[in-house]
Amino acid sequence: MKPRNINAPERNTTAGEQKEFVPIIPEDGLQAVQIGLLVDLGSHKKQPKFAKTNSGDREQDEEGNDKIIWPKPDAVEQKIACYVDLLDQTHDYEGDIGVKNIRLPLHPVNRGMSDGLNFTTVAPRDPKTNAYIKGRAWVLASTSQFYKIANVVKYEDGKKVGEVIFSPEYKNPKLNDIGQLVGKPFMFDVNVKVEKRDDKTYVNTKLKSPVPLLKSMTPPEALIKALSVNFDDDDILEEKEELGGVAKFDLLRMADVRKIVLAEEYQGSKMQAAVVERNGEDGEKEIINKAKEILSKIQESDKDLIEIRTKFPNGKPEDGEAAVETPKVAKAAAPKKPQAPQEQEDFQDSPF
Repeated sequence: MKPRNINAPERNTTAGEQKEFVPIIPEDGLQAVQIGLLVDLGSHKKQPKFAKTNSGDREQDEEGNDKIIWPKPDAVEQKIACYVDLLDQTHDYEGDIGVKNIRLPLHPVNRGMSDGLNFTTVAPRDPKTNAYIKGRAWVLASTSQFYKIANVVKYEDGKKVGEVIFSPEYKNPKLNDIGQLVGKPFMFDVNVKVEKRDDKTYVNTKLKSPVPLLKSMTPPEALIKALSVNFDDDDILEEKEELGGVAKFDLLRMADVRKIVLAEEYQGSKMQAAVVERNGEDGEKEIINKAKEILSKIQESDKDLIEIRTKFPNGKPEDGEAAVETPKVAKAAAPKKPQAPQEQEDFQDSPF
């Protein structure tokens, strides 16, 4: 899987046959894991955003105005869903799936739709002068989760994957190929928080600080084959014994499918054919409408985006054009609340 230039007991998006969702609570702590599933979520239109420092503060120009990063009109960004398997922890998902490793999303999920991890490359620059280095290929940013993981997982010969896929030669056949990360063991610090509210149990997990396996460790093999799913895979609907008798498409969560149907390259793809095959044309329309509804709610709750759109209702301003003045209303800081998990309906057919 390279930058574009990427569980179900029943069929993954069948509506109306939901059973009560019971949250899975994994044990926390530093433990052996692997990337079990990468899903290409497609390319999505970039939105303007405030330029911010590493600490999250807004950067300002010489006149004291907040800097805004304006994408080009046709600019898009590729998104990847990344799922991590806990190699020492299993769960009985019942049905055709049975006992499998607990699978957790490394990417953010918002209102029942996968946001994914950014999958874009950056220009090669001198670390001291920040000057562009000619003759070297663009690679994934060193701050990305993929870059960090690539530098702790190894091939069988002991060489780090990062040394191969981020070697900046244009003729490097594995340049930025994060598919090389799939199925290789390493360790994550798994943080688990459980809260009960309104007779419901909320489980929030965070995966922190990837590190290499301890030399003395030999983790058990995963109970299902690790793989990546791309838009135009020829075998996306082919049922395979190594996948527990299901097809690649059946390993996708509804949260992934909702993001996928909004992608720029969705129409006419083999992924679209799979969505229609599993759900029918009416089912596909329902998924698309729900995805658009979720996206609208996400953008309506994005305070930075709302502020930018309010100040510049016509988009990127021309030179000398001033922002629209908006009244400032002081608001009390809202108390922090634990992040709610994905909607229960999103887990009805997604055991991993």
